[in-house]
Amino acid sequence: MTTIVSLSSELPPHRVTPDDVERHLGPVFTDAHRRRLRNALERHPFESRFSVEPLVSLVRLRTLGERHELYREHACALGVSVARRALECASRRARDVTHLLAVSSTGQIFPSLATELARRLDLAPGASALPIANLGCAGGVAALGLAADLARGGGEVLVVCVDLPWLHLPLVEPSIVEVLATTQLGDGAAAAVVSARGDGGIELLAGDSCRLPGDVAANARLSETGLRLVSAGLATGDVHDALTSATGALLERAGRLRAELGFWVLQPGSRELLETFADVFELDDAAREPSWRVLHLAGNTIAASALFVLGELAREQRQAGSCGLMIAPGTGRTCELRLLRWHDAPRM
Repeated sequence: MTTIVSLSSELPPHRVTPDDVERHLGPVFTDAHRRRLRNALERHPFESRFSVEPLVSLVRLRTLGERHELYREHACALGVSVARRALECASRRARDVTHLLAVSSTGQIFPSLATELARRLDLAPGASALPIANLGCAGGVAALGLAADLARGGGEVLVVCVDLPWLHLPLVEPSIVEVLATTQLGDGAAAAVVSARGDGGIELLAGDSCRLPGDVAANARLSETGLRLVSAGLATGDVHDALTSATGALLERAGRLRAELGFWVLQPGSRELLETFADVFELDDAAREPSWRVLHLAGNTIAASALFVLGELAREQRQAGSCGLMIAPGTGRTCELRLLRWHDAPRM
């Protein structure tokens, strides 16, 4: 039995509210766009987002080099912090880890984030350190699937997800659409220990990947002027059919029925995405509540988001043996799905 034994997550220290966004970002726009920003924040309020740097400092960033240097500093620090906590909760030493999977889509450093984390954590010389880059919001779920395969072969796997999208606020060539899209995001990190030792936790059953209809060039790209975002939208009939088909095939292969799904780990990419999931899978408010809570309080932390939602679920009482579905669309219209079975809450 391969399980998520432990979970940890962390938000950086600088809290950003809608008032902060309007006060610090409003001046870069024309009067008309400032009004649009204010109206959008009023229509879609959120409680908080978190950033590794104060918002006033982010506004001054100009080059990709500046952003990547800050990424190196903060991604490594956050990654080490959540990794150590996950190992401690799992009663593992760093030298027990055979594989480290480091997941991120919001920075480029050399050596890789995986290599830097392995060095700072002092993993065993024979431990492999594998970077998983540019899968976007699907990265964390994809990493858990790979971790399950490695653990079934006897590995002790540490998954670390770190994304810092607020370092890439697109303010050099400001676009109101992209700035508004960025306010859905938040900096954050999460880690998990995956093992087949029989420690309990959440079992990783079958998994699958699919590609959703639409323009694969949509989503986002990192540029010299920041994170350039394009909202492709998922609420179409073709996407509805693709998600229904992929989920049905996964359940059939695992010998499960749709009615057996008792919990949902929905990637909290945006309000629209959660509404799409509710429509496709006919979910009530209670099924979506953990994802809504993460989106409202922390935003979409990209690869780490699914682990944040799993952490919310772990704080609730859940029936042992119940099955659930973890689902996360990512870059290039990919989508990762993992079937889970609850034995007990992962250690946190």
